[in-house]
Order: sequence, then C-alpha cells, then structure tokens
Amino acid sequence: GSTYVLEGINQITYTNPNKIEEKVLSNRNNLPSVIKNSGAPNLRITQTNFYQPKVWFSLISPISPSAFSFYTFAYLGSFQLNGQTVSKIQVRPKSASSDLFEGTLSIVEDTWSIYSFSLAFRNSQGYYTFQQQNALFQGVWMPINYDVNVNFEAMGFGATFRYITQVKEYSIKVNPAYVVKPTIIEERLHKDWAKEINKEKISTPKLALSSDITRKKLKKVLKELDKEEKKEVKEEFSSDYTFTVDSTASTKKEEFWASERQVPLTEAEVKGYKEADSLYVQDDKKRLKDSVNALPCSSPNISTTS
Repeated sequence: GSTYVLEGINQITYTNPNKIEEKVLSNRNNLPSVIKNSGAPNLRITQTNFYQPKVWFSLISPISPSAFSFYTFAYLGSFQLNGQTVSKIQVRPKSASSDLFEGTLSIVEDTWSIYSFSLAFRNSQGYYTFQQQNALFQGVWMPINYDVNVNFEAMGFGATFRYITQVKEYSIKVNPAYVVKPTIIEERLHKDWAKEINKEKISTPKLALSSDITRKKLKKVLKELDKEEKKEVKEEFSSDYTFTVDSTASTKKEEFWASERQVPLTEAEVKGYKEADSLYVQDDKKRLKDSVNALPCSSPNISTTS
C-alpha cells in the first residue's frame, strides 16, 4: 500500500570503448530512512544496450546475431520519416522461455538502427515490459525515452515498479569510421563483380566499409571490427565506471522539480511524498523526545547567599 518515488537529473559521459562517468546533479526521493541512509539505488537501466547479443546478462536481444534461432519475425508495415523508411516488426519467441522477449521492434531500413521497441518478458518473479524511443543526433540514432514497468511477485511479496526517463540533451563527437554507409553489391545479380570483391583481402576493416562490398564480405569485416573493439577494451580497461553526487543535489525545492519533471507525478506518487513528509516530522519529534529522555538525571545542589 506504499508508494516510493525516486527522481533525479544525471549527467552521463561515455567515452569509447567502455568508460562511463555519471554525476547526479539533483535527486529527490521518499524512501524509508533505512534505505535512504544506506544510499539510494543506482538504477543503470539507461545503459542497457540492445545491440549487444544479450541484455541483462541472460536475455537474448531480438537483433542478436543468433536471433533467428530463437525468434520468429513478421513484417507489420512501414512509414516514412524525414526521407527514411522505418519498418515495424513483430517479435515472437520460438519457445516458452524466461530468456526471450516478445513484442514489436521498429528498425530504420538500410542501417538496421533501432527506431523504437516495445518488448516484454516473463520469469518466475513477475512480468516486465520495456519501451524505448530513439531519435537522430548527428547521424546516430540515440535513446531519448525509456519506460520500464515491472509487476513483481515472489516469496509472498508483491510490488509494481515503473522507471521513466527522458534524455534532454546530447553532445556527441562521432567516430567517422562508424557512420559509413557501404554500398552493398548483390551477389546474385553481379556474380563476377562480387567474386572479385570477395577475393580482396581485408587489410583495414574500417576502410573496407567505405567501398563497394558484398554481404558475405560485410559479415567478415564486421567480425574483424568486433575483434578490434574487444581488443581495445581488454587492453585499456574491461570496466571503468565512476559515480558521483553533487553536494547540492538534494537541496532543490519543489518549484525546481515541477519545472524540470518530464512526466507529471501520479496521485499515488504525490500521496507518497506527503506521507513521507508527515512520517519524517513524526520521526523528528520522536528523535527529539528520545534525546531529551536520554539526558542524565541528577538533583542539583543549589546554595544561596544573602
């Protein structure tokens, strides 16, 4: 019957290949003091990457290289967006498994970039839905909205959880090697030309993407790029994540949050904040009373002179 709310504005800096710096600029929550004093949960949902083969350690992404072994796909139609075609695809697992998603996925044609998705999965502890919307920044499709819903039930305990975030600003320095759009040569239509291209050795994978290429050779080039990426990560650092909180993060007033908040609070969330405030006042009175009662009791020896 309790509603807990966490709000925050964070600044995240990512540097290729695997360096992330996250700073909390402002935060607010009505968590119980036991949890609050131990540090509010650091939710890193926005760092979920569906381009990786697996999401959250075990879930197989619908655009994983092995996706066709686990999912069936159906074309649901397409629409035009600033001269680009976006296709909507239905995603269904081939078998009942807690490691697989179901839902819809929208892909930008020719680039295989994610435009948006609405995916769900179920396990023994509950039902989870994950929505993401991307937008174009300097030729790169970047997430601008996340909406995660969880209905959790285990060991006699039940809860609903919702996580919403909006990305307001992006400052990107694009690596030109990763925004090259190669010209794909269809091997069935240009057999001789494709044969010559496939014979050529891959000396520089990134340079190979800037010229005519077959799908067969493209797969090889992408594998080489993946090896280079993994080598960079291994040589430099396998994980480099720093998390800091600004000293003024928790001092912002309600007026600040009302202007910055991207999604209005629900009635339950407003009530949750009010209940937390009233409990804090009660706890504060109790702490004062307890501290007074804990004072040492003694009979003072008073003498008077005239």
